[in-house]
Amino acid sequence: IKSRSLTLCRMQQSIYYNSPPRHSVTIKMINTNFYKVLLAFTFCYGTILGAIINVDWKYDCDQCSITEVVDVGDTAIFEWSASRHNVFSLPFSGYESCSFADGEYIGSSSPVSFDFTSSVSGKILYFGCGVGAHCIGAGMKMAFEVKCSPRQSKKERKKFFKFGKNLVKSKSCRWLFRKIEKNKNNSLKYCQSIGKQSASRRCKCTCRNFKS
Repeated sequence: IKSRSLTLCRMQQSIYYNSPPRHSVTIKMINTNFYKVLLAFTFCYGTILGAIINVDWKYDCDQCSITEVVDVGDTAIFEWSASRHNVFSLPFSGYESCSFADGEYIGSSSPVSFDFTSSVSGKILYFGCGVGAHCIGAGMKMAFEVKCSPRQSKKERKKFFKFGKNLVKSKSCRWLFRKIEKNKNNSLKYCQSIGKQSASRRCKCTCRNFKS
């Protein structure tokens, strides 16, 4: 059996960060011994098979000033056409100081892709350009916040957090989930507090999954 895949509808934009494509169609053509052709169309919407996040990887890139919120299954594609760049995965300390000593090299030939798999679900990942002073001088570093998987979120809802003045009131993460589901503004009300028993620490998945 011979097979080949064609990917259609990537819908590239002249300005990538304004409107990243969220749909793709994959056609798999399989030639059997009977010379029959089977066409299988897979339509990808949002997180079913993942979205493509195009990063215009350049000096003072516009996306570098924000933290991108992504889903498990999404893919970030760092692209550049001029100058020499690369992409490193960094720990938070390296991201803050633009130190690449503990960084992990990903690639230096455009485009460089990174898949957000279930292993990084619920985490914040940091990336930077390790060429010269591109990170510290030109702001070429970026953070991605990966939403929690449904399984993680469900498990978390049994936990309790404290809120209110001096964090004395107590509610479950399940209660918080329903509260924010009804009104997303409640995310700002309950998820901004800090402390070991606060919602931002105890209900990370709930707070993170409702971010826009």
